Amino acid sequence: RVVVMAIVKSIPAVGDVVLVGALFYFIFGVLAVNLLMGEMFYCANRDTGQLLDAYYVLPGGDNINYTWCTSSTVLPINSSYYHSSLNVTVPTWQLPVDWTADLTRFDNILMSIWTLYQMASMENW
Repeated sequence: RVVVMAIVKSIPAVGDVVLVGALFYFIFGVLAVNLLMGEMFYCANRDTGQLLDAYYVLPGGDNINYTWCTSSTVLPINSSYYHSSLNVTVPTWQLPVDWTADLTRFDNILMSIWTLYQMASMENW
């Protein structure tokens, strides 16, 4: 009975700590939305879901961006950084691509707070 009464009396103090913690999450969530909104998208292989590396699919000096990735659903690849530096021709092969993003991103305040929570708890990060 004494333990239960102690827990009941500590609820307001625990509530204050939770409120301050939520305020910090909200502040850093707003900051993350302002700095990183729309920056977590990437070009991925549609079949495997893996992130594409420009060194493997583009000649030297080129970058993967939204325009390149969305120009077609299946892109013809005929060079890479390695092959272009050696001046070697590679047979053209088709790569199905998709412009996508993971669930852990900072596009709105709720997703931002959820991502910050995952980072703080190191769960699924």
